[in-house]
Amino acid sequence: MKEGIKMNNTNIERRMKDDTYIVSSSKVLIIILLVVSLIMLYGGGNYIYSVVSNGIVGEKILYVAIWIGLFILFFGTLWNRISFKIIVERDMLKVRNIFFREKEYYFNDITDYKFTNGRWNSNVNVFIEDKKIFSIDSSDNNFNRLFDDLKNDVGNKNQVKLKYKEGVKEYAIKKKKKYIANSIAAILFIYIPLFIAKYMWKGTASENEVNTMCNITAIFLLIMTLWGIRYVSTKMIIKGNTIVLIKFPFTKRYCKMSDIEKIHNHPDIIEIYMKDDTSSQFAAFSKEQDENIDIFLKQAEENGVLIKSSDFDTYNMLK
Repeated sequence: MKEGIKMNNTNIERRMKDDTYIVSSSKVLIIILLVVSLIMLYGGGNYIYSVVSNGIVGEKILYVAIWIGLFILFFGTLWNRISFKIIVERDMLKVRNIFFREKEYYFNDITDYKFTNGRWNSNVNVFIEDKKIFSIDSSDNNFNRLFDDLKNDVGNKNQVKLKYKEGVKEYAIKKKKKYIANSIAAILFIYIPLFIAKYMWKGTASENEVNTMCNITAIFLLIMTLWGIRYVSTKMIIKGNTIVLIKFPFTKRYCKMSDIEKIHNHPDIIEIYMKDDTSSQFAAFSKEQDENIDIFLKQAEENGVLIKSSDFDTYNMLK
C-alpha cells in the first residue's frame, strides 16, 4: 500500500514540474460538424420556407420533423464538442460542461475509469463512486497524456480495488435480441401500410383530408417510435453489489443490492421495490423477454433480499 502511495506522490511531483495541459475536442472534428450543421441549416431552412410558402405544411410535416431532428442532433453534438474542455493543473482537473461551467475534481477523488477500444476510436469513462463525471475520446487533444495520468494515479491508488472489480462478474438484464428484432419489425410493419395508404388516399381525398391524415400519421409514428426506444433501451446493469437502472430518455439511477426492500417474483415478470421508494416500483422485467433474470434472483437471494413468489391469480389480484 505504501508503494502505491509513493508512486502516486511521484506522479503528482512529475505533473507539478510539467506545464498545465488542456484536453479539448479535435479542431478537425469541430470543423466537420460545423460544416454539416450549416449545410443542414441552409438546406433545411430553404425546404421549410418552401413548404410554408406553398401551404403544404400538413402534408410535409413528417419530413420537416425529421429534418429538424437531424439538425438538432448534429448541432447538439457540435455544441457538446465546442464546450468540452478539461484543464489539468497538477493534481486538479477543471472540467467544463455544455453550459460552459467549470467543476473541479482531484485525481485522488477518482475511483475508477473504463477504457473502451472501439473500431474507429477509443474512449475512457471516468468515475467517482460509480458515477461518471466525464469521458474523453481518442480524437481529443492530449488524450494519451491524460489517459497515462489516470492509469498511473488511479490505477496505482486503487490497485487492490481494481483487482477486486475485475473479479466481479458484470451482467445486464436487458431485452433479448429476438424481441428487439420483433419490435423493429412490428414498427416497420405499421409504417409501411400507413405510407402506402397516405399516397393512395392522396389522389381521391381533398387537401384538408390529406393534411389531417398526414398529421395523424406523424403523431402516431412519433408515439410508436418513442415507445420502441423506451422498450429496447430499458435495462439494469449489475456489477457486484452495484445496480444501475437505465431508462428512456437514458436516465440512470444508482443503488446497491442492499437498498432493495423486496422482489415480487411472478410467473411472467419480476417487480423490484426499493427501501426509499415505499410502495412505488423501482423496475419490472419480463422473464420471457429479458435475459439474466435467474442470475439476478439468485444473487438477490444470496444477499438476503426478500423475494415474494406468487401464482398467476395472486398477481392479477395485486394488479
